[in-house]
Amino acid sequence: MSEEKTDAKLLEVKAMYLPAKDPYETATFYCEVFDLDPDASEQFPLKRKGNKIILYTKEGFEFIFLKSNDIMPLSFHNTEGNHHSVMFFQVTDLFLIYNRIKEKGLKIEGDEIVDRGSCGTEFAFYDPDGRRIDVSNWGTDTYKVSATEPKLIDASTLYLPAKNPYETAKFYCEVFDLDPNSSTHSKLKEGAGMVVLKTKYQFAFFFIISDDIMRTDFNTREHNQPAIQFQVNEIESILGKMEGRDVKIDNKVLDHEQLQRFSFYDPDFRKVEIIAVEDNENSNLKSHTTRS
Repeated sequence: MSEEKTDAKLLEVKAMYLPAKDPYETATFYCEVFDLDPDASEQFPLKRKGNKIILYTKEGFEFIFLKSNDIMPLSFHNTEGNHHSVMFFQVTDLFLIYNRIKEKGLKIEGDEIVDRGSCGTEFAFYDPDGRRIDVSNWGTDTYKVSATEPKLIDASTLYLPAKNPYETAKFYCEVFDLDPNSSTHSKLKEGAGMVVLKTKYQFAFFFIISDDIMRTDFNTREHNQPAIQFQVNEIESILGKMEGRDVKIDNKVLDHEQLQRFSFYDPDFRKVEIIAVEDNENSNLKSHTTRS
């Protein structure tokens, strides 16, 4: 993997919180299709059959399934009518995964695998909770995965609708010190239909022009949970920038010894959770391989 990094204060997206009507059944599906380790989480393994189950990709990205009756499709249409998934899975053995999903009777978009040339081979499917997810073998050709290792390598990209991609991306660059030129082909440019930004450890955001407003939070029995979690290294300076812009802030906890966090609403009304982490050799952060 590339070790390219920047001085961005937004380090990483290490987790997605996902609503599940039955977390055990949903997590079982992911384990069986992608060969994820059901017991990788000591606190919330599959065998507990609880209201919260955590699974990990080979590169350590977390899927946190929480019991909820809310439906969060995580997809949208751009202004040209093209359907986009928010989540992008990088896998090995793509054809095996495709066949496993078909055997389970879940919907595959167009019932086909699409060859996108240098961008890899891919398909889109709908998981047990109705989420549309893109699956691709792009960037995984160097991985040698044993029969017991996860075939889901990483989930290193989010595709997000934006009424004005330039304005949304400009907000992220100014608040989180992201590099506006981190993309080879989709730099920050006024009037652009798509802008790509990357975190310090190369997690990618594709902001795509769309009139859709897509909710990224859901309700559990206990609280409202944002689906997307940012890891940052300077939480108070980021909060100060947002407060100066009158950004709506929720769930602010800055006086806890072990976990500082808050949630905010971005220019496209997405609710996102931010937590503070250490950025050092012991923090287990490493660079992703992402499209640009």
